[in-house]
Amino acid sequence: MLLRPQSHQELQESLRSAAQSRQRIEAVSLEHFTRVLEYFPEDLTVTVEAGISLRSLQTELGQKGQWLPLDPPQPGQVTIRSLIEENLSGPRRHGYGTVREHLIGLKAMLPDGRIIKSGGKVVKNVAGYDLQKLFVGSRGSLGIVLEATFKLQPRPEVEEIWQASFDSLQESFRFARQIIDSPVEPTVLDLFQFRSEPYAVVIGFAGPREDVQSQKEVVTSMAKLSASSLVHDERFWAGTEPAWKFSVLPTKLAEVLHKAAPAEFVARVGSGVAWCRGGEAPAKAFLPVHWVQKVKDTFDPQHILPEITL
Repeated sequence: MLLRPQSHQELQESLRSAAQSRQRIEAVSLEHFTRVLEYFPEDLTVTVEAGISLRSLQTELGQKGQWLPLDPPQPGQVTIRSLIEENLSGPRRHGYGTVREHLIGLKAMLPDGRIIKSGGKVVKNVAGYDLQKLFVGSRGSLGIVLEATFKLQPRPEVEEIWQASFDSLQESFRFARQIIDSPVEPTVLDLFQFRSEPYAVVIGFAGPREDVQSQKEVVTSMAKLSASSLVHDERFWAGTEPAWKFSVLPTKLAEVLHKAAPAEFVARVGSGVAWCRGGEAPAKAFLPVHWVQKVKDTFDPQHILPEITL
């Protein structure tokens, strides 16, 4: 069943009906919920309906020189709901973190039609349980995210992206680790390769012009840099072949990539996350499936929403 509600009441009635008849709901569209509900530029906070696209939100915030520092692929197609439920991020994850670092409040509807709220609309908020974190990465299995409140950041004065190329995985990884161990604070630190092309490390700096220039000089002393962009991430996600993902300790990233031998990959060096095509995916680490299932049973005892996938 696909739901396209035009109001919260309509969504409540559909969910309650599905729960009573134990009818599975495959997807819920929030295409009619796209408003910016509250925006306080002076407080650097915004509350939006979860159907709004990330690009639309960024456009609204940009008028005040602010932004939500998250940059997943295809922002025009990514809604705030999918941003949260899929825990999406992009190359700037290294410096700005993931959605967990910016989400301060959430409203969601449970499978039985009840509405719950967590967090608040101010940055320094400690009231109640931090339930919104459960919905990050839940893939729509626990409830329907209706609204979200984020803390924002001013747009940096300047952002520069640079790239260094290497002949081997070990050389490129050694350079990336050298950056991590140095005093610089990049906002982007990606390692990638496409087919038979050289390995490359992409470094991004953002902030006051003087700080960006001084950090660039530190990295220039380590390797030869050329001006670049984040096109490597766009290029990877424009591929048509299926991609697979793994996550390891950042220090183990090169070792796992070497064993997997993908035909192409993009990796976030600082977090140990990589997306690959081709090669052989490593065995998944142990996951607490039992506890994950208990959470699912608590929120959705009738299992009318999609099952949790790990």
